[in-house]
Amino acid sequence: MKKDLKDFKKSIYSQYQDAASNIPVQRVDVKKYFQKLKTNLTKQVKSLPVRTEVNTIFQEMQAKIDEMDAQHLAAIDKQEDAIKHSAAEIEHIMLNLNSLIDNSDGCLFFKYKSRNEEFRRLPDQFQATMPIFIPQKMNNKKQIDQSIGSLSELAITYPLLDEPRLLIDIRIHRKEQYGEFSDVSCLSNSELWTCRNDNTMRLYNLQGELLKKVKTKSGNVPFGISVTKNRDLLYTDPDDRSLNLVRNTRIKTLLKLQGWKPFGVCSTSSGDILVIMESSNDDSLRRGRNDNCFECDVMGNIGIHYGYKRYRPYSDSKEKQSIQGQPLVLSGSSLRENFDLCSDDEEGCRVCTCRRENTCTSSVESDEVAGREIRCENKRNDKTQIKIVRYSGSTEKQSIQSDLLGQPLFLSGSCLCENRNLDICVADNRAGALVVVSAAGELRFRYEGRNSPSGYFFPSCVTTDSHGNVLTVESHMDDIHVVDQNGHFLGIFFPLTIPKSICVDFRDNLFVTGLLGKMKKIQYYK
Repeated sequence: MKKDLKDFKKSIYSQYQDAASNIPVQRVDVKKYFQKLKTNLTKQVKSLPVRTEVNTIFQEMQAKIDEMDAQHLAAIDKQEDAIKHSAAEIEHIMLNLNSLIDNSDGCLFFKYKSRNEEFRRLPDQFQATMPIFIPQKMNNKKQIDQSIGSLSELAITYPLLDEPRLLIDIRIHRKEQYGEFSDVSCLSNSELWTCRNDNTMRLYNLQGELLKKVKTKSGNVPFGISVTKNRDLLYTDPDDRSLNLVRNTRIKTLLKLQGWKPFGVCSTSSGDILVIMESSNDDSLRRGRNDNCFECDVMGNIGIHYGYKRYRPYSDSKEKQSIQGQPLVLSGSSLRENFDLCSDDEEGCRVCTCRRENTCTSSVESDEVAGREIRCENKRNDKTQIKIVRYSGSTEKQSIQSDLLGQPLFLSGSCLCENRNLDICVADNRAGALVVVSAAGELRFRYEGRNSPSGYFFPSCVTTDSHGNVLTVESHMDDIHVVDQNGHFLGIFFPLTIPKSICVDFRDNLFVTGLLGKMKKIQYYK
């Protein structure tokens, strides 16, 4: 503790103080740079014959320079806010360390978890490629229209680490170490809500201590959770068809659905609530977060799970990749009791059924050596509908279900989130795509994976960070794909544990939950 306190005071905290004092200098330098850019542009225009077209182009370039100036200053402001927030958090940590050092309670010493590594990196450190104005020399009058010159774009990037860095390995108490976390949501940089395959939602700190637990109102298993702007907790109860709000330990049911089951939930920046739901009859079975045994994608391909190994895709009558090994259990979420084993029917076909699914039943025909020749038949219920509904409290404001041609936007949806540009991001595992729509419900892009060794993309969870980048868990290879807010690929990394659910804290560090109560906090930006 004394070593950590000394490190904070002499190294880490002073680094934040230096960075904060440099912010005003950055602002002045940026203002000077863009003013010089405008001066050069004005000088070039004055050297040209006065024409309406020239003035129009000049005004457009002036407006573009002002826009880039504002964009750069906004990035500096964001950086300053993050530095001030982190510096205040460091001051609080140092006060606590002083108290712990003066305290003689040995239990507090053993519970202590160092956070020095978490703050060693300054937050929101970006790289800016500054715009350049290149004047064009005019040789004759015909070149007047192109004679002003060219203006390059400002590019602000936040580079990713080649390999993620472990900040904190959160150790859950043995009594709490069972099953896997199905969802996670950050309450703060040091506290996170979780839910798993029981009827209780739990709040943990970075030491793995259980701070609070709340049982669902119905006694059912919750599916999705999300922390609101007011630090309350939202959760969905598919079996009860309800959306609920937890304030302190009191639970209020916000709505109960008719003919639909709610799954993923997200509290938005405006205070609205987004819920992704699936049409369902009363006798339908509940889906798991990784909703697959024989997963039927949009192309009619079906994947087969072999024990705890991820499945490989097959088409209707064509083997797309060979598999070796006898199928042990169909495992979409690695909880074996969730699925029935395969059995042979009267015609010698192997029939497998997901117990906790409502869409996935497939027939498999194979020879004596499982995996050599496999044919699958897609028997998914095509009448199933998926939609996103926006609520203000319990009042419906918007429904997003189809594109402009009337085609369904989503084939499934167990997880969704809102990006900082107000886009809505959905992990559509049945379609094999990360689907992103605008706040108005129009399709912006579909990301279907890149450089996947399995040749198939299976997103099971999604979150976004303060830069507008989108992170999604790919359940085949147990890695995380990162794309920007326009769907451009940025990178792939393995998050140091098999990921089940993820969320990003306010410093853009990633919480990852995995099997057997494992939780890690990792850094993925440089």
